[in-house]
Amino acid sequence: MRWVELFSALLNIGYVLGLIWHKRWAWPAGGLGCILAVWLFFDQHLYLEALLNVAYIDMAGYGWMRWGQPRDEFPIYSLSMRQKAAWILGGLAVTLPLGGLFSEFTPNPNPFLDAGIFTFSLAATYGQAQRCLDNWWAWIAINAAMVALCLIRDMPIYAVYSAFMAGMAWKGWGNWKRESRAQDET
Repeated sequence: MRWVELFSALLNIGYVLGLIWHKRWAWPAGGLGCILAVWLFFDQHLYLEALLNVAYIDMAGYGWMRWGQPRDEFPIYSLSMRQKAAWILGGLAVTLPLGGLFSEFTPNPNPFLDAGIFTFSLAATYGQAQRCLDNWWAWIAINAAMVALCLIRDMPIYAVYSAFMAGMAWKGWGNWKRESRAQDET
C-alpha cells in the first residue's frame, strides 16, 4: 500500500499547487489522487476518509467546471465573522453525531477525529471551488489533524504529506490574499 500512499500524495500535492497558482488542471490531478486515497483509507478502516475522497472526486468535477468560468465572474471573497462562527458550529454539529455513529457501528479506531476531518474537509473543498479565501485557514487545521491521524495509523508518507499540505495552505492563503487585494483595487 505504500506505493498507493505515495502516488496519491504526489497527485494531491500537484492539486494544491495548481490551486495556489489558479490552474484548472488542479482539479483532475486531485481527482486522480483521491481515487488512490479511497483505496488506501478503506484498507485502513478509515471509512469516513475513504468516503471523503469519493466526495472529493465529485468535487473535482465541480471545481473543474466552476474554474472553467472567467475569474471575474467569481472573485475571491472572505466570510464574515458570523459566517465563520456558523461554519465552525455547523461542522461540529455534523462531526459529533457522525463520530458517534462510526464509533458505535464500525471498527474505525479514531471515529471522532475521522469525522471532524471529513466534515470540515468537505466544507473547505467547497470553499476552494467557490474561491473563498478562508478555506486556506481551514486546511491548515485539517492537515494538522490529518498528521496526527496518519501517525496514529502508521501512514508516515501521508503524515509527511499532510504536514507539507499545511504549509502549502499557508502559501495558498498568501497568494489568494494578494489576488484578493488586487481585485479590490480594480
